[in-house]
Amino acid sequence: MDTILYPQLVLKVLKVQKTFFFDDNLVILIIILITMKKFFTSGIAFFLIAGESLFSQTCTAVPVITLTGAPGTQVFVAYNSLKNVYHTVGGGSVTNMPVTTYSYTGGMPVANVTANNDFRGLWWNSNTGIIEGNGYNGTGIFSITVNGGNGYAIGGGAIITGNQQPDIQSCGSFNNALNQVIYYFNGSIYKYSRVTGFLIASVAITGLPVGLGNISTFNGFYTGIPGSEYAVYDHINKRAYNINYTSGAYVSTVQFPASAPAPASYGLSYANNLFFLNDGAGKWFGHAAGIYADCAPNTICQGSSATLNAISASNYTWSTGAVTPSINVSPSVTTSYSVASTATVGCPSTMAITVNVIPAPVISISGSTVICVTGTNVLTATGANSYTWNTGVNSASISDSPTVTTNYTVAGTNTVGCINTKTVTITVSGNPTISINGSLTICNGQSATLTASGANTYSWSNGALTAMVALNPTINTTYTVIGTNTAGCSDANSQTITVIASPTVSIASSTNVICPGGTIILTANGADTYSWNMGAATNTIACTPTVNTTYTVAGTSTTSGCSNTAVQTVTVFPPPIISITGGGIYCEGQTVTLTAAGANTYSWDSGANTTSIISSPTFNTTYTVTGTSPAGCVSSATTNIIVTTCTGLTPLVLKQSISSGIEGFEARLYPNPTTGEFTIELNSFSENTKTEVYDYTGQLILNSNINFNQTKLNLNGFATGLYLVKIIERTKILGIFKVVKE
Repeated sequence: MDTILYPQLVLKVLKVQKTFFFDDNLVILIIILITMKKFFTSGIAFFLIAGESLFSQTCTAVPVITLTGAPGTQVFVAYNSLKNVYHTVGGGSVTNMPVTTYSYTGGMPVANVTANNDFRGLWWNSNTGIIEGNGYNGTGIFSITVNGGNGYAIGGGAIITGNQQPDIQSCGSFNNALNQVIYYFNGSIYKYSRVTGFLIASVAITGLPVGLGNISTFNGFYTGIPGSEYAVYDHINKRAYNINYTSGAYVSTVQFPASAPAPASYGLSYANNLFFLNDGAGKWFGHAAGIYADCAPNTICQGSSATLNAISASNYTWSTGAVTPSINVSPSVTTSYSVASTATVGCPSTMAITVNVIPAPVISISGSTVICVTGTNVLTATGANSYTWNTGVNSASISDSPTVTTNYTVAGTNTVGCINTKTVTITVSGNPTISINGSLTICNGQSATLTASGANTYSWSNGALTAMVALNPTINTTYTVIGTNTAGCSDANSQTITVIASPTVSIASSTNVICPGGTIILTANGADTYSWNMGAATNTIACTPTVNTTYTVAGTSTTSGCSNTAVQTVTVFPPPIISITGGGIYCEGQTVTLTAAGANTYSWDSGANTTSIISSPTFNTTYTVTGTSPAGCVSSATTNIIVTTCTGLTPLVLKQSISSGIEGFEARLYPNPTTGEFTIELNSFSENTKTEVYDYTGQLILNSNINFNQTKLNLNGFATGLYLVKIIERTKILGIFKVVKE
């Protein structure tokens, strides 16, 4: 044993570098550096800390709740503070993973569902009011659907946003205040944005009393306890090491009992101010460290009271001023209470608990407040979960038939047992007296108006919903109206309308179609007096329309005074448009065929009544044809035949000099007459030489540039007759041929 001397103080050092001496109010730290295998004093520091030692203390945790019977491989626990229920999830597969719900007191599950997500972390997001978590390998942040009444899980696994995480197996916790998802991995705390899923910062954990080999691999506890907001689990020694969330420094130790589970990777959670450890066999054990307060349940009805209990501490002081372990409170609104104690050194010494106050249900009653004598009324209550009426009925709706004004009261209870009442007064009213006024006799085709009175609203047998209705019966008809007053009471009345037959008016026409300029006779029948739309007051009129025209006559019976109308449309057909094909220039003695078109029948000035005629004129002749349409309308057309002498046409030779420099120009055209194709021979030409062919009307029908001594032209597709062929050099005509097509 080596001895180090210090004035008025002797400390024993057993070959260690750091030796701690603790007193109730004094901590003396002597740092001894060992150099060159010799001991010497490098410096001595004294620290005086009132009430606690320099390094962190150990807080003993005690089990207070057990969640039993969770199926599958359990990874995390969360607590829904609004509904006072716990949720656990399992992992290891993307299908059929359990989402289990437990009551506030623990024990066996109260609900169990499966979800298509491989769960890892789980937390209650007080910002959104939903249960959330993260999945395996960064599959995203998901939500768990819960029942709005009891908070039980009814589904899960819906991905609501993407995320990152430090390891594929990382189990996430949630910092509600900073909206951050927290992970532990390989000696560091990782903080990710809940909104973007991206990494915000990482903090290395320092000062742990053991190596990282003792620490559970993928998980830790986010406690939110000020100054020691995070904790990692030593599965070898069954301890939780509290860590400062900002600096990463080790703060204190929570020692779990020897009977506590020792999960090395999953199965760690912090929920409802309890450390939860999973035994791998379907059980979660919740441990309290330091002061712990509860209220079973911590949701009460407005006007009720709750008992708050604090355990695992001594010398309690509540925010209400009470100094007892338990207090009874009756808040009118949701209120948070805190309790402080003299806790074991190193353990939390303050605790807050919120008592949620559920307002009494707001009850409403729907249904008529006024009913008719002998009527039945249905009243329906809403706003609660169950109902009890003063009539003894235990349902949301009741049906009753009061004969005098009566009060009805219903007591409504919500899902947590809070009660409120609502009263409604039902007034009994008499029925209205309905009367009908209006036309009682009409002519067939006329309209009648009936008006009901005596009520507020009306419903007629024809479907009308107004007091006054316009009616068009064709036979005697009875109409019924039901009138309803403001109380909803009704009465009915009926009225019959007598319909007098109108005369049957018709128009006889001398014809239904005419040609322009024709006259048509129209005669009205079936009545005693008549009135035409063009002003005439006789039964017979003569009309000469030029376009399609509709004539209307109104006939009146002098006996009944009833009238009726008849309509006649006269169609005016246009004259046919006649055309003649086959006219033109022909050789003397040549046969000509003329064909008319555009009508139904034809009459030629030659006396023929056929569509086509054949002629062999010897001089210029004009032919006229008259055509008649199917409607009998007529029109005419005329064509001219020009007769020319075509005999003796032989190949033509032209000899002349032109300014273009072509000397001894000669041209020949053959055969002539031709049946269609003919040839033009030139003894010389230039790139500007071309031919043009004109019909007898002077219309240009063919043109061609001359690129060879022989040029062929074709009149196939053109009518027989005489044509002119011009040979042109630039703008100068070198020669003209007459060509006859046979």
